[in-house]
Amino acid sequence: MGGSCRDVAQPGSAPEWGSGGREFESRRPDHRRPNLGARTGAEAGSRRPVEEWPLLAWVESALPAAAGGALPAAAGGDALASRLALARRHRFAIEVEDRGHLEIDRYRRSGVEIATVQAHRLHDWHPLHRQREGRQRAAAVVREAIEAADRLDCRRVLTVCGFGQDLVESPHERCLDFFDQAGRDARLHGVQLLVEPLSPRRAAAFNTPAEVGLLLDQLAAPTVFALALDSGHLVDSGLDPCSELGGHGRPPIEVQLKGPGSTVPDLESLEEWLAALAPETRVVAVEHREAVERCRFEALLARIRAGLH
Repeated sequence: MGGSCRDVAQPGSAPEWGSGGREFESRRPDHRRPNLGARTGAEAGSRRPVEEWPLLAWVESALPAAAGGALPAAAGGDALASRLALARRHRFAIEVEDRGHLEIDRYRRSGVEIATVQAHRLHDWHPLHRQREGRQRAAAVVREAIEAADRLDCRRVLTVCGFGQDLVESPHERCLDFFDQAGRDARLHGVQLLVEPLSPRRAAAFNTPAEVGLLLDQLAAPTVFALALDSGHLVDSGLDPCSELGGHGRPPIEVQLKGPGSTVPDLESLEEWLAALAPETRVVAVEHREAVERCRFEALLARIRAGLH
């Protein structure tokens, strides 16, 4: 396909993402930001020392203030303000869920680093949607997440190939074409698209790192596309998280931590997973659907910090 990402970003033709202090190359002349170490807010423009990798982040909806109201809300019951205050207090980054109504200016003013933007609406409209309209909406969802990430000085957008069991035929070919197109917007904005395999409970295709890895190999643009892995999805798929997180096939740029069935991960498993992380991993993000009280959140945070350092 002429002019595609497969044509413009062959391996070795540009600096690898996460290569430690190198500059990415964007087509926009106003982009001269550092690679994955770029900070936002008060620290924008500074570089993160290599020894500080990986960056610890929390997915917004997994924070106690968002899951059961265990933390006191800010004035007026403002959940976003509470989440941002919690991130500042404990000095971790946020993984933003783009549900279509992001308050960009509030994130930017907060001084909290944004690790990744999730193209969260891919749960409804995705590249493997059986209806053409659904696939077209998925393209808009990813494009808008890329634009939001750029405005947030964030260099990563998290995506998935599909969601649910009723998917379009020829899923691999559909995803290859979809991400080839999406990669053009990503490269223009200097943003990397992370592709995450989901367990068979969540999707009928692209359930293993190997399947997503084959897709990334064929896209052949490592500065634009990379792998993300979720410990919970790996367990639910019957895979060994330690082997996969350690880069047994392809090292993940982002690792999401949760237990089976989207539960809070137990501390013993956490230690094993953190010890197995590949050196190329740049973000470790906590994500779970189970509500968590403040005391459990703080124990989880302390154990993860100890495991990372």
